[in-house]
Amino acid sequence: MANAIAHPAMGSVYMKLCGPVISSDVWDASVRLEAMAVPAAAMLLGAAPEVTWADLVRAGSIHVHGPGSESLDQPECPTLVRDFGDSIVRCRSNGSATSAVYALHAQPNPLRTPSALYFAFVQQWVRQALLCVHGALLRIDGVGILALGRRGAGKSILCASAGSIGGAIVTDDLLLLGRHESTFAGERCRTFLSLRQSWATNELVPDDGQWRLGRSGNRAYFRIPENDPDFPAWTRIDRFWILERPRGERRETSSASRMTKVEAYASLVSASHPLLLNADLPFERQQVMTLIGDLVTKIPAARVVTGQDIITSSAKAWRRLLEANS
Repeated sequence: MANAIAHPAMGSVYMKLCGPVISSDVWDASVRLEAMAVPAAAMLLGAAPEVTWADLVRAGSIHVHGPGSESLDQPECPTLVRDFGDSIVRCRSNGSATSAVYALHAQPNPLRTPSALYFAFVQQWVRQALLCVHGALLRIDGVGILALGRRGAGKSILCASAGSIGGAIVTDDLLLLGRHESTFAGERCRTFLSLRQSWATNELVPDDGQWRLGRSGNRAYFRIPENDPDFPAWTRIDRFWILERPRGERRETSSASRMTKVEAYASLVSASHPLLLNADLPFERQQVMTLIGDLVTKIPAARVVTGQDIITSSAKAWRRLLEANS
């Protein structure tokens, strides 16, 4: 696995892979890959063990599109072209996208999904009113919680703590947000969890090797078991938390406080891909702004700082946080 890309851009055992197509279990939405052999696409999307960087170079251009995108590919449409250093993308606003890895592109270390292919997926999902964000999503005591925060803010600890007292973990990494019935829901995009290694997660997650994929840097990867109620593919979102890193040593007691809609809006923008707001993608930019505006209007937001009690007295700490943000 050392020479393989173990972290697929999009692809979940809960997202149906039918040829090179991904479709959501929650929304009537899908993304298709063209000009790529089905076995290679399956590997890239996580349905097979691995795909190497050389496989991606040999694949050439990969065409990524969603429903109706090709009919909107008109020459006069605004077009974004961006070379990320490891790959290049070309996409039309509200149209399709093409990504490619060439021999001249630098192979990232550690290996990861090419940036251009990742962005092509993100663009195609947002065309369908689904926003891809980095964050954690879990459900505890019937309450669905979306938690965002900068690196090291405590997303992994929050998920591990919830799981230790019977909560359900959707993801701690990458998810799709979208309208669902009268509110919002989130669905995971990957088949694994990537918990940041620390004394807290080591305390909360047993290292029994049952579903561990391996380690990369300071993160441990865990394969999500199929059809396990402790790891649902999606959940309704009832609360929106912004996790903040404690200043200095982690305090003893966790706390939650109200935050303004402006602060919540800015946090969601930061958690999404910045290129979606590029002037060359006016349709996608409007989609992002509308989705985020609706979410912060409907879902109560709070600023949360986790303390040592989230590890040492998890049930009590969770009751306090949920009551403070009710």
